Amino acid sequence: MVENAFDTSYNSSHSANIFMNVNYEIDSMTELSVDAGGFYNYGPSNTNSLRDQTKYNLDMVPITVTNSHDTLQSRYSSNSLFAHAGADFTKKFDQEGHNLRIGLNTRINHNASEQWYNRMYDTYTMNEHRYMLSDNHTYGGSLDARYNRPYSKDGEMSYGLRADISHLDNTYDRYNDTLKNVVDDLRTYHFIGDNASVDADVDWTHRWGGFTLSSGLGVGMERVHYVYRSKMAFADSNTLYQFDLHPSLHMSYRTEDMHNFKLNYTMRMANPEEEELSTFRRYSTESYTTGNPKGLKPSYTHSLEAGWQKFFERFGNVGIEAYGRLSTNEISDLTDRTDLDEYITGKYISYSIPYNMGTSWRYGASVNMTYRPTGFFNVRLYANIYDYGYNFEYDRNGKHLTEKDHMTSWSARVNAWAKVFDQYQITLGARYSSPTLSLMYTRKARYGLDFGVRSDFFKRKLSVFINVQDIFNWGGRFGSGAENTNPYYLSDATNKMTNSRYISAGITLRFGKLELEKNAKEGSSEAGDSL
Repeated sequence: MVENAFDTSYNSSHSANIFMNVNYEIDSMTELSVDAGGFYNYGPSNTNSLRDQTKYNLDMVPITVTNSHDTLQSRYSSNSLFAHAGADFTKKFDQEGHNLRIGLNTRINHNASEQWYNRMYDTYTMNEHRYMLSDNHTYGGSLDARYNRPYSKDGEMSYGLRADISHLDNTYDRYNDTLKNVVDDLRTYHFIGDNASVDADVDWTHRWGGFTLSSGLGVGMERVHYVYRSKMAFADSNTLYQFDLHPSLHMSYRTEDMHNFKLNYTMRMANPEEEELSTFRRYSTESYTTGNPKGLKPSYTHSLEAGWQKFFERFGNVGIEAYGRLSTNEISDLTDRTDLDEYITGKYISYSIPYNMGTSWRYGASVNMTYRPTGFFNVRLYANIYDYGYNFEYDRNGKHLTEKDHMTSWSARVNAWAKVFDQYQITLGARYSSPTLSLMYTRKARYGLDFGVRSDFFKRKLSVFINVQDIFNWGGRFGSGAENTNPYYLSDATNKMTNSRYISAGITLRFGKLELEKNAKEGSSEAGDSL
């Protein structure tokens, strides 16, 4: 299928939020903090599209071709509400780091949306009129506790425990005709999910002069119960028990002449999510997604990094880092085509299903440098070179499939800051990223040049700034788009950015101490909180 589209859209958003925090110092060693807050957001949007489609049926000999010119109109509105409340209790047993912290948090989240969808065909007598309504509720709470116990002036043990529960209740209603309110049973369903998890970790840190060794081990257990309810025959429910493990090891060494060395290793384990394990089909307009309960295993990611950093009193700093990441049993969706489907009026449709698709890696090295000869000028450089690749080998529908690819890429970024005439602050940034490979697609090279000026007037009562992102529009002219390299993907789309340049400007007025107090709350060093 080849499709050309022209879209116009309108979006707006209205929101409000409130937040409260109270700290109470019971005594010099005990503190209690209570916080609560929430926000509300409402956002309507309208989209109008004109689409030209050419469809090729490759199963017919000779090949049949169908052309259509469709008009699509959609209107969407959503509102969301989030609220939370919590309390933190901290007890210090001494001034040497022996303490206990306990935190309790609760949350509630509500999201609702409405969408009106009208599609008019010039080659069919039956147009589409759909009304879609979603109503999602989430409730949850968590309890965190951490106990830190130094056993000497050079060593410390830390113990953590976290328990979390959540309940999800999501309703998705679809109607084929807004006038007759004909329920679309294929795309209407109700989801209920309950999650309960417990995680515990132990961390050990010890210092020998400038050498520091830290190690940690975390384990967790999660219970997931989900129910998909639908009038169709393929509703699904199940209860899952999943184990999690994440060890880590960190070493660092600091010399008196300001050389810093580090060596870190972490392993992360990721279990399949419920929607990746459920056999329930979640239909959209002309496709669906489903899970793969029999073929999915947990995925593992191993990360290793080693680095050196040298600081100079007048020059700045220079650093080099080498890193590697290896992921096994990676879970990713594969898109394929069904046979004639009785629920979609005999049409061939596409669907997505997750698989443990194999192994991917990324290893490389980076260098960073900061040159700051004076307090009024500095230059920062960051360069990175790495190799990314994947090796997929899996069985699907009785076929053994393989796919391999890799690419070496590099990027560089330079940022400069200077103050001229003791009044104007000028920033300049340049960046480049070579073509990069991701999971079955390749992204084109990207580069740009940015420029900004800021100045203060009337003893900082007035501040003005102007920034230009991508001055020469290189991102729009050359650096956008990607190529699909998935040999099993049945449709393709190309997105091209026409203008990546934009200008932002701002004016700040300060009256008395109002702005200074606001900056102090936000942690600005200009307000003097760095003293």
